[in-house]
Amino acid sequence: MNSTPLLLRFTVSSVTLTLTAALLGAADTPPAAPADELPTSVQVERVEFGRIDPKVALSNRARVSRDFTAVASLEDAEGGLRVVAGGVPGPVYKSIYALNFAPAGHRWSCEVSSGSGQCAVMVDGEPGPVFETADDVTWSADGRHYLYRVRRASDSAWALVFDGQVGDFQSGRIAVLALSPDGAHQVCVRENETGQATLAFYDGRRFGETYTGFSYSPFKWSEDGTLFAAVAKQGNENVLVVNREERARGSSIDPDYLVLSKDGRHFAAVVAQGTGGYLVVHDARHLGPYKDVWGAPALAPDGARVAFVATLDDDLAHAVIDGTAGPAASTRYGVKNLQFSGDGRVVGYLRQTGADQFAIQVGDRTVIEGPGIQRLWLSPDGSSTAWSVKAENGVRVVVNGNASEPVFRDVEPDAARFSPDGRTFLYLATRDRKSSTVRATGLGGRTYEVAAPMFTFPSPGVVTFVSYEKGAFARETWKLPR
Repeated sequence: MNSTPLLLRFTVSSVTLTLTAALLGAADTPPAAPADELPTSVQVERVEFGRIDPKVALSNRARVSRDFTAVASLEDAEGGLRVVAGGVPGPVYKSIYALNFAPAGHRWSCEVSSGSGQCAVMVDGEPGPVFETADDVTWSADGRHYLYRVRRASDSAWALVFDGQVGDFQSGRIAVLALSPDGAHQVCVRENETGQATLAFYDGRRFGETYTGFSYSPFKWSEDGTLFAAVAKQGNENVLVVNREERARGSSIDPDYLVLSKDGRHFAAVVAQGTGGYLVVHDARHLGPYKDVWGAPALAPDGARVAFVATLDDDLAHAVIDGTAGPAASTRYGVKNLQFSGDGRVVGYLRQTGADQFAIQVGDRTVIEGPGIQRLWLSPDGSSTAWSVKAENGVRVVVNGNASEPVFRDVEPDAARFSPDGRTFLYLATRDRKSSTVRATGLGGRTYEVAAPMFTFPSPGVVTFVSYEKGAFARETWKLPR
């Protein structure tokens, strides 16, 4: 059936009907590429790096390294638990917590206890010194260094342990600690001797104080390691602290809504002004006030631009881009998936226009409007869009208006992205609770027992991810046709 006569015959309603048909994958859309097949033009390499029992692999006891080369898991053993890393079982402990790989590479850590107040941190299979408390392991972003806190039983004094070396013990509990991305700098927060104030330290030198107990939020660090920030509480106010300097005060500052640019030159935060509404602080600029601000601000990749969702005097949601409000949504919560393109020039988002009706907004233009749109993804240069939409018995992915992708039970929102050159959209979907399908739009896909919800791109036309089937974890690489 050709839809062109419908467009000529009808006015607004015909457009709506045509868009709806495309979004739902009507009969006149191209046939879907096979859900479980890849053409020979896609070169596939699968390198096995670990075997593990399916029951463990499908549980929350298994961990995969960030470089897709190692797997570790917890298993029951006589007397407690043990870690199995690289197929080699470790010592048995009464309890084991926080098994995790470093953010980069394949080093790993966990917290272990033999009972009776005997605790230690194990790194790469080697247990550290035993104390009454040993926990809160944090790794540097490059995976080369680690930091954690310990408490001594004899006097309840606390110390930091950096790369296995125990620092000086002092009175006062350590509440917050952080490590710069390269591991060169440390930040921590501890009680004073009387326990009445919280003191902040940078590389051992004090720079801040509050008077209401443990009132610093976790510290955040920019990717280049030059900018760090946190929220402190002083009396009835919250204080935004950036690089040891106060940058804003308010009745409330949510640390989850504090964002830093990768290069460490910019930051943004949402600051409540009591009954006076909300400000968005972007470096030296104070934007607002607004009735409400929904969620964390989005920074352009270079941090120079900021976008956020705010409720204005009309009590409706707007996308506010560099202080300028866009068109209103139909509800006060009706803007979502706000994002910058990779070059920072374009902003895209979903704007609700009616009951279950959404418009995809990219810059100043409305790409499409229709029912059931759930999620938006923007290509790195902002020229292409992908979105998920409700379909009969599931969810369908649409790329640049092409609704030829299969219908799946669900699409993993945080495991979907364009390739760096924007030519291919990849996503993770589920057909049922027993399988995961990795798709390259327009090409096809493969189904596994488990696929990790993260893709890396060694080059624009190459994608790497983790898959699991028939008892084996593997690093799978697809070379896509260009």
